[in-house]
Amino acid sequence: MPFYTETQRFHWLAYVGIAVAMGGAGCALLPALLVEGLTLGPILAGCAWLAGAVFGANVLGMTTEVARDALTVRFGVFFTYYRKRFPIEDIRAARCVEYRPLRNAGGWGIRFGRFEGKPCRFLNARGRRGVFLETAGKPYIIGSETPEALCAAILQVVGQRR
Repeated sequence: MPFYTETQRFHWLAYVGIAVAMGGAGCALLPALLVEGLTLGPILAGCAWLAGAVFGANVLGMTTEVARDALTVRFGVFFTYYRKRFPIEDIRAARCVEYRPLRNAGGWGIRFGRFEGKPCRFLNARGRRGVFLETAGKPYIIGSETPEALCAAILQVVGQRR
């Protein structure tokens, strides 16, 4: 049972970009259907278009959960395509930070970049605020719309484990 759960969606422009790309692919597919009819090629292309639409819609969601044993970040709306689990015993410190996603990480999503002059991994969906985690491995920034609440939940669970 999680102590804290946050679900974020990407900026609306990301959804528009996927809709435009899928609309363009659909428009490119339409002449093939009209000229060739329901042959194998257009049917396979239509299936690929549908799979692309479902995958595109799935990509744009991030869920962060803090439970007794771990902090988990998942990307995916309908099915998880990326999951990172941070065992509580591996978290050494956590603090709220403000960062520049484009400058520090090259954008939003699952990113690699630099923060405070050091290599860092970023897991974010929108905004420019998050929680900086010092772990037993690499440092991470977990993007959040309410980083104070996320950080408090992490520190509460870390404090209970020690």
